[in-house]
Amino acid sequence: MRVFVIGGTTVPRTDDEYPKQLKILEQSMRPLGKCLIDSNHELLVCSPYQGSADVETIRGATRSANVKRGKHVEFHYPRAETISREVSQLIKTLSLKQAKSFLHLPPIDSGPESLKYAWLLAQISAMERSHVVITIGGKRTGPASLLLPLAEEKRKFILPLMILGGAAEQSFVRQRYALEDRLGNRINALSEPNRIEEAIALLGDLSRSREDRNEAQSRRFFISYPRCRPQEADFIEMILLSKVSPSRSGFHRDDSAPKKPNYFPR
Repeated sequence: MRVFVIGGTTVPRTDDEYPKQLKILEQSMRPLGKCLIDSNHELLVCSPYQGSADVETIRGATRSANVKRGKHVEFHYPRAETISREVSQLIKTLSLKQAKSFLHLPPIDSGPESLKYAWLLAQISAMERSHVVITIGGKRTGPASLLLPLAEEKRKFILPLMILGGAAEQSFVRQRYALEDRLGNRINALSEPNRIEEAIALLGDLSRSREDRNEAQSRRFFISYPRCRPQEADFIEMILLSKVSPSRSGFHRDDSAPKKPNYFPR
């Protein structure tokens, strides 16, 4: 699966909590990065800067024997010289020569709002290419706070790690009941730093949930028939139900069609 990681610290660099949050990111996201690559997932990231979950996840990925010089790593970022330089330096430092880079539209000016929306565009692209989004922390007014609701609207599978609060915690609150339906009480692993490997194991459950949902959606049938001739529709429905599980298929029967000399199922 392609896994997109987004988030980071939730406080400014000048805040006393900042060093503590950096340590938490290192302790949680490095094991996560290694687990993802060990499990043959592809890693999608954006930010090359300290304080982001992306950087620590990448550093963890390099500990995996499967990393193959970054063959399973994608960078998505705005086409700006300063950002490109940082990404290139990170790739060189970590020997990720085979990592893919996707450059997106640059900010229209040097203002902070333009830069925020340029990052958001790159993050949306990474989100669209991913199967699962893993998020931790992230400022409540940053790009993650805009991207995560969009991912939820698109019904992307999201694992929000609540260790640092922030935008990830907001996402968890919004989709808590949906996560409980899919994962049960195992969602407790999302709030404990020492249970990162358990959180990663949940990706398999989300993947199966995705396959089940896609399979169920692909088995929907509409049968239209005249009221006076339900037997043909009954026969067709019996055939279809013999091929698929009744609990996993969706039927809609419409007996309002006009009476015709010939019957054609639609």
